[in-house]
Amino acid sequence: MGPSSYPISVALSGWKQGFDDTKAGKMNASVEFRFSERIHSESTAHETGIFNYSWQNDGEEMQSVLIHFQALLTKVEDEWKMLMEYQISIATEEEWMALD
Repeated sequence: MGPSSYPISVALSGWKQGFDDTKAGKMNASVEFRFSERIHSESTAHETGIFNYSWQNDGEEMQSVLIHFQALLTKVEDEWKMLMEYQISIATEEEWMALD
């Protein structure tokens, strides 16, 4: 199966159990971003980089995944909102560290 596109509401519904588990204290999760390119105007932005998503279910070891991504953002009432995110591929630890 190749790349696909779908509304954020579909993605969020797939993540609902993770949100619920985090709220209930059954899981810890975090995300950190590092950027290789950021192109901003007053109202729009295109960002490229890697994000590190980490999670730990209660009683288990911490896990993480590094993902190359691109994002399109727009500014709404002085706040940046992501319109689209494209997760390109898995990144390596070396690539992650190079963006530090």
